[in-house]
Amino acid sequence: MAWYGDFLVLLPQYPDRFGSGDGAFLVLDRAEIEAFVDGTLAGPLTPRLLPVDAPGLRAQFPGYQGLESIVFDGENVYLTVETKPTFAMMGWILAGRVEPDLSALHIDLASAREIPPQADINNLTDETIVLWGSGEDATLLTIYEANGRLINSRPVAHRFAADLTPLAPLPLAPVEYRITDANPADADGRFWAINYFYPGDVKLKADSDPLLRLIVNNLPQIERLVEFQITDDGVRFANTPPIYLQLLEADARNWEGIVRLGDRGFLLVTDTHPRTILAFVAKP
Repeated sequence: MAWYGDFLVLLPQYPDRFGSGDGAFLVLDRAEIEAFVDGTLAGPLTPRLLPVDAPGLRAQFPGYQGLESIVFDGENVYLTVETKPTFAMMGWILAGRVEPDLSALHIDLASAREIPPQADINNLTDETIVLWGSGEDATLLTIYEANGRLINSRPVAHRFAADLTPLAPLPLAPVEYRITDANPADADGRFWAINYFYPGDVKLKADSDPLLRLIVNNLPQIERLVEFQITDDGVRFANTPPIYLQLLEADARNWEGIVRLGDRGFLLVTDTHPRTILAFVAKP
């Protein structure tokens, strides 16, 4: 999910399951979200549809497995797509534009650029987009889902100019488990990302975790936010303690989206595991 001005746009993996034609994204008003967080609006929050214009989206990407991330830079929009065209995975980044009145979002299928995965693991591609800067000077970074030392010995963040011209990738600090989304970077290149271990991802289970600084074999799951910083030398851990979420006793939550809610904290969203949840996490 991502902010377009004061509107929160939630990205379905398969937009053609909503609305008609090529499908739709979902939109919530920031004012309603903040009122709900403040306790002055009882809810529920009911999203409206943002129609998508993307004729031939599925046909364009053999082995299409859906949309994975979204970010807005003014009226420009960038998305990632996950595919499995043969026996191997392939990620893509593509661009589009949104009508200012949110009457439609147009996806430019011809803009698509391949992003080869950094490990041979099913269902994993570059799922996260980080926007740094704006306009013609904007840079887009995409981050692969698995960057642990046993899976990805030399992780990098792929980098693109605003017109999606590929740029030299940046080294990425090894981080265990999955990275599934991040908010745009601030002027200092700092951004927060979702980093979690879902019990079903046995292949991503780590023997040790440098952020926890202990043996983690017996941990049931990890749900946390980690801050990174973009530098000339690469994408590094910021000097900020991770934010750990209180775990549920019965279920692990599959967090897939994050945005900042001003200085108050973060909004997070899950997919269907254990169900779709939109949550507010206050910043410590």
